Amino acid sequence: MSISTDFIRTATQCIIALFLFTIFTSCPAAAQDSVDGRSEKPVPSDAVRVPYRDLETAEKLWNAFERKYGGDWRHDDNPRTGLPQTISGCTRRYRGTPVDVARTFLEENKALLGVAQPGYTLHYVETEESDFVFGGVKLVFQQRYQGIDVWLAEIAVIVDDDKRKRCLRIISSVWPVEGVATTPRLTAGAVLQTIQQQHPGESVVVTEGPRLVIVRSGAGQLAYLAFVNVVGQHERLGSPWLYVVDALTGEILEGRSLVLQ
Repeated sequence: MSISTDFIRTATQCIIALFLFTIFTSCPAAAQDSVDGRSEKPVPSDAVRVPYRDLETAEKLWNAFERKYGGDWRHDDNPRTGLPQTISGCTRRYRGTPVDVARTFLEENKALLGVAQPGYTLHYVETEESDFVFGGVKLVFQQRYQGIDVWLAEIAVIVDDDKRKRCLRIISSVWPVEGVATTPRLTAGAVLQTIQQQHPGESVVVTEGPRLVIVRSGAGQLAYLAFVNVVGQHERLGSPWLYVVDALTGEILEGRSLVLQ
């Protein structure tokens, strides 16, 4: 008895479907990694768990904000921290240049934005034209803790051109990192030696760093001190690689090509 090609193809497809179903139902975490194309990165033992703003505290702060600025403002909170990630509205409270307006707003709302705790500062980075609907300029402020940049954490304040009633939009990626160690145990030279060992026989050229920063984990629930480095190799035509190295132990927490994503 011969078996048709269509029958074999259909049976094969059923077996593959059953196999994938078994993986996704018996090991959902592994299946998620497969779908996202990511694997869990190592987390240093000295990492600090990020605090989450409770609902009662958030409501008190927003009530105080609305009493001061009125109830026509809109906001959206970061689901991982409970801190604001966007705020937008208009006010007649402010006069002066966009820089003056942005600095005054941030100073008056440090507690709401999550940067009022000791050790936090917002470092002005740059001003650029805004592509937002009401025009104006965008001012960018880098979050720092104990003088160290929190990696990829900043506040952008967009201020419109109308000096009679200033409309603002705040976009925040601030992260609560209090309690994180801020004194590295490694030197920048030791970090570069660790990276060089990953590329034996190649001439490693540093294009950025080592830069000491505070990093949060991929899931966003942990924070730790690390060196961030971008290097290129002559043998690979200078293709840049990003390395994140634990500043206390020297463990490489992440190493990936910025070209081969």
